[in-house]
Amino acid sequence: MWEKVNYIYAHLFHNDIKRLMESLSDEHLLKTNSKYRNNRAKSLAAMLRKGRVDKGKLREIFPRCAISKLTLNDQPLFDEAFFFESSFESFKKRVDLYVSYVQKNTVGMELSYRYIYMYDHSNYEEDIHNVNNLVYYEVQYAEDKNPKIEEGIPVTVIPPASKNALCTYSGTIRKRGNQLVLVFENREESVHMIFDISLATSSTNRLFDDNYYGLAIGADDEKRYIPVAKKVLFSKRRFSEEEQRQLYLILNETQVLKAREKIVLEQGGKIDADHIRNYQQKIKDIHTFFSNVKYSNTIDTSIMHHMVFTEFHVFQSMFEKFAREQDYFLHDRKRVYLECTRYLQSHPKERVYIVLPLYDAEENIFLYQAPGDKKTVLQLLIDLVRRGISLEMVFVIKRREDYRNEKMQNVFRELDKAGAKLGFVEQKQIEDSVGSYDFCYTDKGKDAVFKGRTSYRNRFTVTRNSERLKALKSDFQVIWQESTPYAQIAEGKEIIAIDDPVLQKLVGAWYLYFYGSFHDRSGEAVFWEVALEILPDYSVTENAEINRITSGRLEVFPKQSLFSLLSSQSNNILAGVVTNSKISSVMSVMLYSKQDQRELDMAMIGIMSRKRLMMKEEAQVLLGR
Repeated sequence: MWEKVNYIYAHLFHNDIKRLMESLSDEHLLKTNSKYRNNRAKSLAAMLRKGRVDKGKLREIFPRCAISKLTLNDQPLFDEAFFFESSFESFKKRVDLYVSYVQKNTVGMELSYRYIYMYDHSNYEEDIHNVNNLVYYEVQYAEDKNPKIEEGIPVTVIPPASKNALCTYSGTIRKRGNQLVLVFENREESVHMIFDISLATSSTNRLFDDNYYGLAIGADDEKRYIPVAKKVLFSKRRFSEEEQRQLYLILNETQVLKAREKIVLEQGGKIDADHIRNYQQKIKDIHTFFSNVKYSNTIDTSIMHHMVFTEFHVFQSMFEKFAREQDYFLHDRKRVYLECTRYLQSHPKERVYIVLPLYDAEENIFLYQAPGDKKTVLQLLIDLVRRGISLEMVFVIKRREDYRNEKMQNVFRELDKAGAKLGFVEQKQIEDSVGSYDFCYTDKGKDAVFKGRTSYRNRFTVTRNSERLKALKSDFQVIWQESTPYAQIAEGKEIIAIDDPVLQKLVGAWYLYFYGSFHDRSGEAVFWEVALEILPDYSVTENAEINRITSGRLEVFPKQSLFSLLSSQSNNILAGVVTNSKISSVMSVMLYSKQDQRELDMAMIGIMSRKRLMMKEEAQVLLGR
């Protein structure tokens, strides 16, 4: 069996493993399963190399293989019995007869091709759902009783209807090995086309399989002085409108290449090319093609197709703005700062200015590490500063816990240790005097990334507008002047100003002691210690040592203040009332809550202390027990 497969590989398919694979594979799986297609080519190559073919498996799929559909004189070239049971000599003679037949009838077959289809981008319409931009040229052969295509046959080429103003073309078609070369011209242009005809002997009944595919080089459909290359199809017949819709998947705007470049050599040896606009047009063409596929019924599409085409639309819109040097938007905060940091790695001599609002620790962008990266944003910044980059950075503070939590304290220490210049400013101190307090730019760069003061939280603008850049530089000076250096923050200076005298006395850490309603096995009431912290924004949060409290709030009234705590275990509220005139480092407090495991209200007296007491001994004395 190996001898037969090896013989058709060499003599029928000219040692082309792809053509052998397409002929000796399950056609349905070949079209629908890319993994099968890749593995099939590898397995056939291995069979040929090792000299062994699994006859049983090949026989099982033979009826579904393209080779079973080849014909000779309107009869099957190979039926199953002959392919597997005949002697090698009989098989070899049948193959040789078929190859001879094809070669003798090549001229007649080639001259039966008359219509050349291609995409005409001069017929482009803004309605991207219109795919009727395919045109065809008609080839008319000169009458010759004994045509010799290897020597060249004169042809007349009729242009498509969209080119009525042009004259008919005249030229020559000739065969060179497995290529068909067609050259024609008129007084306006010259066109050169090359077609691959090697697949003619392995054609099947699938749509468009019995056509020649090639490339055409000619002039642009609109600007005649620009050379253009396109993919083209040579057919025996004209296609219906529905067939043209399917053909659009092969011949479309993405298969057009224009040879137009503007290149200027600048001082310093850098090349300034108009390649960005060229790529922008190519991306636009791909976007148009995807949009047409998305809304057409030509092929089956899924939710996955729909989603990826939609995301590509977003990218295309962004790239189009970029090519025109217009502002565009990004919506991933961590990604923005990661990419800015990566950019700086290739520009280590620039001075960098960053203003960054701090949010909760869970959104700590400095600890962000993209998939596949070995370093976080913080580690990348530290590396840059150590390499000599000058980094001036101001953190905008809204809540005390945003910069007093341990994660951020570590970030500050590491950046300061590396040599970065850090400043801190309260948001309300500068928000009305600047246009942005969330941005990044460099002293040598011509662009910047920023979030407007009133923009959505994660909507960043990338700009090259000189006026915007000038405004950001001005904003940085204002913010830097108002900021507090890191050295003072490290010494304990607070950024958040406290105007309320009662809040000023209460802000900070406290320890709360009280007896609950629950009794232990000895019958003694359980004694509780709760560690809490009152923050400058009137919120009350849990201390890391105690995990019962999830949230709380302080309300200040003229004579008394009320703080409330929500237990994460029972969802009950613990409320405390203190007298404003009697606030001290150790003071009594009236507490209200629910009895443990009951729905009965309970009032009790507790102790609030700035310092942690010796638990029961000291607290019990203060509580009178």
